Amino acid sequence: DKILVVGGDLRAHQRIRSSAEVADAEAQFVPFGGLVAALEKDSFDTVIVDLDDGRDAVLREVRDAGSKGLLPEAVLGYYSHVDIALGKMAEGAGVKPFRRGHFWSSLPSLLTEGRLL
Repeated sequence: DKILVVGGDLRAHQRIRSSAEVADAEAQFVPFGGLVAALEKDSFDTVIVDLDDGRDAVLREVRDAGSKGLLPEAVLGYYSHVDIALGKMAEGAGVKPFRRGHFWSSLPSLLTEGRLL
């Protein structure tokens, strides 16, 4: 499986990369603004976005990619547990939102089981 990660800090990248390796998946990382270009170049099984860092900008990117038919079925986003409104906005944009703590605790098993939704 191929995973595209949009945004996030270095620690997040390391955690995702480690979980992907255990699941025999490949993770590629792009900064905000790079989602559509990455999806136009290659296909991915999963997209993961850091909703806290990107907020409205990353949701616009996701909507843009979706309107072009570029998104895979699994589009996941993680966000601060206190920002319920952001989670709801993400759902409206076609992102399966996870509170940050739940995302990190679930990611290894989600990837190894191959069931992201």
